[in-house]
Amino acid sequence: MSFVDAIFPEQYAYGAVASDDWKNEIVESINRREVRNLPVEHPRRSWDLSIPARTHSERDGIHQWFLAMRGAHHSFAFRDFADDSAARQAIGMGDGIALAFQLVKSYAIGTEAYDRPITRPVTAGVRVWVNGTEQLSGWTASRLTGEIVFATAPADGALVEASCAQFHVPVRFMQPRLSWSAINRNLRAGLLFRCDALSLIEVIGE
Repeated sequence: MSFVDAIFPEQYAYGAVASDDWKNEIVESINRREVRNLPVEHPRRSWDLSIPARTHSERDGIHQWFLAMRGAHHSFAFRDFADDSAARQAIGMGDGIALAFQLVKSYAIGTEAYDRPITRPVTAGVRVWVNGTEQLSGWTASRLTGEIVFATAPADGALVEASCAQFHVPVRFMQPRLSWSAINRNLRAGLLFRCDALSLIEVIGE
């Protein structure tokens, strides 16, 4: 298995139903009080693409991806249109030694915040600031990790910020098998097809 750096075509992603799945553990006592545990650091995202009908062209395009990826074997890049960019925000503090800083996107309500690692940025849209000054050179952004790597370590106490105009998510097909059926014929589009189960799921750590 491996990550194939090809983007799942946008026309097949329209209409996807996105889900964020936290692995919450909730234990309820006999008097209905709760103890809630969070054994994972990040949620796992998935996208349901089982829309009512696909054209023959769409069916063929998805089928080609499914065969080329060997079903659920390989992962690839997916753009979630609802959440695909990160505004300028802090990603770390310099210590005079560290060269690498992970791109993240923060989601905050009051004092609670969740930092999501961005591991597949579109590197051309990444910008970096150190102590409020934009750095036009002296760093690179990794497409395969989302790390910002400086040629010279930011000084001790220096605030490192970054933004990302667009990022992707590493995903794979959730199903090892896709089953299609012809459900209708449209005068303009021709045959229409339905796939009862067609979903993509985020691959963690790849």
